[in-house]
Amino acid sequence: MDLVWKQYQVLLLLIQFDSEHQVDVLSKARQTLEEWAEENEWGVVFMRDLQIGLLLRGNYPSITQLARLYEEISNVWKDQNFKFYAAIGRTVYRFVDIHRSYEDAFELLKRKFFAQTRCILSRETAPELVDMIEGETLEEAFDIDIYAEKLYYAIDVASKESIHNLLGQLLLEMMRFDLSEHDVKTACMQMIHSIMNRLVQQHEDLRTEHQEAACWIVNLYHYDSIHQLFAAIEERLLEIAGRLDAMGSDTLVKRMIDLIHRNYHENLKLESLAEVFNYNSAYLGKMFKNQTGEYFNTYLDKVRIEKAKQLLEEGLRVYQVAERVGYTNVDYFHSKFKRYTGTAPSAYRQNKQKSSNQ
Repeated sequence: MDLVWKQYQVLLLLIQFDSEHQVDVLSKARQTLEEWAEENEWGVVFMRDLQIGLLLRGNYPSITQLARLYEEISNVWKDQNFKFYAAIGRTVYRFVDIHRSYEDAFELLKRKFFAQTRCILSRETAPELVDMIEGETLEEAFDIDIYAEKLYYAIDVASKESIHNLLGQLLLEMMRFDLSEHDVKTACMQMIHSIMNRLVQQHEDLRTEHQEAACWIVNLYHYDSIHQLFAAIEERLLEIAGRLDAMGSDTLVKRMIDLIHRNYHENLKLESLAEVFNYNSAYLGKMFKNQTGEYFNTYLDKVRIEKAKQLLEEGLRVYQVAERVGYTNVDYFHSKFKRYTGTAPSAYRQNKQKSSNQ
């Protein structure tokens, strides 16, 4: 075939196989596409790995034209039982530049999991993928634990708005890091396991949900779009938050107090809770002080010290107690304990042991 054309554009097609006979399915798909392309003079069909390519002789710059092309190919393959993904590269005007169009399509298709719509992916139809490709590469490692912690608190206090917002932030962050589909799903599974394990430790009533989570977490691997995946995750987390909401306290400060008493051993900060509750931290702190008579950090310290007393009376060592009640620095715990009790932790333990032996 004469390939001296005015312009060239590469379309790549990736078939999602449900069949074990991949080679046969791929061969038949290529054959039917070749017949259609030759009959309608669309261009030349080629194979690259498991992708079918179509070197187009035309130019398809608009979203409308791409939608028609997608419909045409769907009709060609309508009798074959598979789904397919498609991406198209830039238009080039020299034969030697065809590789640029191919590379465009390849990079877009590689990120199909992040596309918002099912269509032919291009710079026009999937600008979010272009941002991923052309965005600055982030050197720091992606940390799912940050979101696991924030979502845990959001669920624990039944803040549905925060759950929605945090998942939205997480989705954008994953795209910014240009994670692979596998990495996204693995991170989400890890996050949900962490959240559910922490929730069930504080809420025995959620043990059934914890057991059921093992099943639906595995099903996350079946989603072929990050947007569908996150919608499913949000639906489940909102259900759990709704359950806790029905069982929980009715005011914001009561929820904060309840959260402190259940999570005093965690690295609790007013700023983090303010984000969860969608409040300004200064305003939330003032509200807490007005209703409890204590500053947030003071209240948290007092809860921790009371728990520390119990643990010291049980005979635990000072460093063990400090760790269990949320103080990573033993010296800092020592100063806090002495401030609120008037005695050092070790002396307090000795005095209690003497009293119990008398």
